[in-house]
Formats: sequence, C-alpha cells, structure tokens
Amino acid sequence: MDSLTAEQRAEIDACILAGDIIVAIDLIMVACGVGLRAAADMNRIRYHQLRVERAAEFARSDEEYWSGYSECPFEAMARDL
Repeated sequence: MDSLTAEQRAEIDACILAGDIIVAIDLIMVACGVGLRAAADMNRIRYHQLRVERAAEFARSDEEYWSGYSECPFEAMARDL
C-alpha cells in the first residue's frame, strides 16, 4: 500500500474506521491491483496500524468490528495451510 496516493489511503482508512470492511477490501484490490486474499491481508494490516495510530476514531471494539465479517471459507482455509 506504499504506492497509494494520499487520497486513496484516506478513502481506504475512512472505510476501515467506519467498519466498511468489504468496501475497504474492494478499494485495496482496485488501487493496488491485487486479488482478494492479498487485499484482505492488506486490510487487516492497515486495520491494526489504525488501531494503534488512531484508536479514538473507532466507535466499536475489536471484537464488535469483526463480528459481521466472514472470510470466504476457501480463503480462510488457505490462510491456515
């Protein structure tokens, strides 16, 4: 995500902070030219960075944030291999 413009990063960050996980992953896929798995991984990394850098901007706890999100079972299985 180092190659993103400030506008792209701000848009992705706004989605992550708002809890729009799917939208954030889609934006990462388009902006970075990567597939679903790589974008999901990048989203997770950026989420954790934002939790440290901008914790006060999250309205929900970590558990609440991820409660409505479910990876594709095949992606989750591939991650565990």
